[in-house]
Amino acid sequence: MGTVASRLEKLAAAGLPVAPLTLCETDDAVREAAAALKVDISLRYEGARLRSSTSIEEIETALSKQRQALERARMVGLVDEEPRFWVIQETPAATLVEIDSRDASTGEATGGDLAAQAEATLGQPLKLTIADGKIFDAEALVLSPRQKFTALVDLVETEHLTQAQALAQISALDLEELLHPRLAPGGENLTIATGINASPGAVAGRIYFSARDAIDVAQTSGAGPVLLVRKETTPEDIRAITVAAGVVTRAGGMTSHAAVIARGLGKPCVVGVREMDVDPDSRTLKIGDQLFYEGDWLTIDGTSGRVLPGRVETQEPTLPEAFDKIMKWCDATRSMEVLANAETVAEVELALHFGAEGIGLCRTEHMFLNAERLGDVQRMILAETVDAREAVLKELEPLVQAEFLRLLVVLQGKPVTVRLLDPPLHEFLPSESGEIEQLAEATGLGLLRIQRRLEALREANPMMGLRGCRLGIMFPEIYESQVRALMAACRQARKQGIQPHVDIMLPLISSASEVSILRERLEPIVTEDARQSIGIGAMIETPRACLRAEEIAQGCDFFSFGTNDLTQLAFGLSRDDAGTFMPEYRNLGLLASNPFRVLDEQGVGELLAIAVERGRITKADMPMGLCGEQGAEPSSVMLAHDLGFNSVSCSPYRVPIARLAAAQAALKDERS
Repeated sequence: MGTVASRLEKLAAAGLPVAPLTLCETDDAVREAAAALKVDISLRYEGARLRSSTSIEEIETALSKQRQALERARMVGLVDEEPRFWVIQETPAATLVEIDSRDASTGEATGGDLAAQAEATLGQPLKLTIADGKIFDAEALVLSPRQKFTALVDLVETEHLTQAQALAQISALDLEELLHPRLAPGGENLTIATGINASPGAVAGRIYFSARDAIDVAQTSGAGPVLLVRKETTPEDIRAITVAAGVVTRAGGMTSHAAVIARGLGKPCVVGVREMDVDPDSRTLKIGDQLFYEGDWLTIDGTSGRVLPGRVETQEPTLPEAFDKIMKWCDATRSMEVLANAETVAEVELALHFGAEGIGLCRTEHMFLNAERLGDVQRMILAETVDAREAVLKELEPLVQAEFLRLLVVLQGKPVTVRLLDPPLHEFLPSESGEIEQLAEATGLGLLRIQRRLEALREANPMMGLRGCRLGIMFPEIYESQVRALMAACRQARKQGIQPHVDIMLPLISSASEVSILRERLEPIVTEDARQSIGIGAMIETPRACLRAEEIAQGCDFFSFGTNDLTQLAFGLSRDDAGTFMPEYRNLGLLASNPFRVLDEQGVGELLAIAVERGRITKADMPMGLCGEQGAEPSSVMLAHDLGFNSVSCSPYRVPIARLAAAQAALKDERS
């Protein structure tokens, strides 16, 4: 908004009554200027954003007080670091008063002529300091996001502000606050633990420690909201996360299982809460000296990462009418597509509601985790021969086909990129002894046989083991079954008058030969249907894939960058464990921000730039998309825009943030 001097100069140039001011760079200059005035003066530091202007008789006392105030402001980050000035103004006999150009409760104009003229001149809601009909200061008026949106739309519609100027005044935090429940004022004072703010929103619920108990209680009428409390979650917990009001885990990071699923569902989630001692056997949770039993109330705030005892009051969000207008401005401005990471009908509907233009990442593993088919999936994984696996997959295909069809019907021809199975197979199997015994009984395979199979699947580092495209190469029948189900769903969709727009993504690609062998196996299935054109592309999420993008592109119709794994592999950081030391790394200045939340421009960003450049050497118009969790983070979206990406994809609730960020990136590009 500029400096005090620049703001007042603009107002004076517009013909508004402005009190004269003197700017001084040093204390001596202040003393000299004060001595030249015959009346009382007000003194403040222009860069400190200090509201108080104290009338003085003794200049040394005033300087001392302002220096102290300045130091306090600097300690809490309220002082610009660039050189600023002391501001001296004559103080009139009348008392200085403050007036707002907008009503803080509604965002509507207050009706004051002087305030309205000043607001129109500076193009934003203002707080004016006036006396004797003169303006002594004008600064930005702090409004809640809801009222801020109302005010900005009014300023644009009255032609006092352009759409571009209005969009520049909106932040991702404004949208976060609008879209999610939050703690009532003062609630944060009850905090007993903090973790990583993995999925925004505040919620209170009764705590349960197992997926089964959480589901049973959540489906019981009148039982109240449920919080799933785990040391860490697994794919088996998806149903529990779906019905729970929120999730809190001791382990994990921004891209851990619980965080990704909760964000997709719009559920509050706090992970990496190291102060928690979770004991599923005794069904207790200890935080500090407080002990919570199963069924006790706990509150979490996924926006700030706070954990609070009991049932703390929260406030539900409501979207103002101005929200839709601002989102339309974003869509008219941005050049990148905004897609969503979604794989269930509910998530896809939510994504489309928030303005997603399609689905950039549909994770198919979640289709295997439905309660009615998880048992069959486990039987398939436990099978020790190809024939046995294929027999189970044949039973699963109609169920997976139906799941794909439901998605295609909701999308109504909007694009969807289907990622074939990615996680290691052991994630679909139980790990606790009681659950293993239940699986043995349910399958009739015998406990010893299952234990041997679990041991055979065990890996020292599963996230870098048999997963991603390696699954499709080692167990081709799995990928072939998925693609057959997808093609059948496309045929059924066309019979319903829908023309599907589908692409297939191969996860964790590191070499052109991996793409080649998988295309060789999958293309015959795809090309059986001459009426359906399906692209096959690579998920670029290893450093080697970025470096060899030129040759990998030869077998690909598109690239989609999985920046979660790419960040993990580029840094050598475990995305699930880095939370243990990430805060201290940031405190020491070793990392400016969490790289799983904000793309690392210098390292990971350079890998992205290399991949884009080399991929487009092979195919100049190769579509490039970003589908990692940074897909809605403003600076990461800006980087994707600058690198020439065609799209970004993010969790459904973050789609509006991505739309805003993409618009702001385009506006910055225009200005430069």
